[in-house]
Amino acid sequence: MVQTEQSNERVVVRKSRSSGNRAIAGVISWVAGAIEVILAFRFGLLLFGANPEAAFVDFIYRIAAPFMVPFDAVFGVTETQMGSIFDWSTLLAILVYAVVAWGLTSLIRNVGYSSSTTVERAERESRE
Repeated sequence: MVQTEQSNERVVVRKSRSSGNRAIAGVISWVAGAIEVILAFRFGLLLFGANPEAAFVDFIYRIAAPFMVPFDAVFGVTETQMGSIFDWSTLLAILVYAVVAWGLTSLIRNVGYSSSTTVERAERESRE
């Protein structure tokens, strides 16, 4: 709210965010969420020793493979006696994708103010 000194008018000014920026941030959040769910499935299937020859398990592993490329050799895997695998690299990938998505959406949302302002109403105050 802005009050001008000369005319005693109170002007309510509203800066609006671009709806296109909100849509872009929403798409980034959705895509990152989907990637994280796929990686979480991969982590769980490895952890519980799922059969890699099963169609669903193979599908998840193939879908997750491109997203794991930057993280494959970062950490080793921990195998248990029962055949399950604790894959530290998958946890790192989930964390990195979440942080990158959060950073991008925050940047888009905070930079996304429109350059124009609109006046909602102008009122004249009477001096008493």
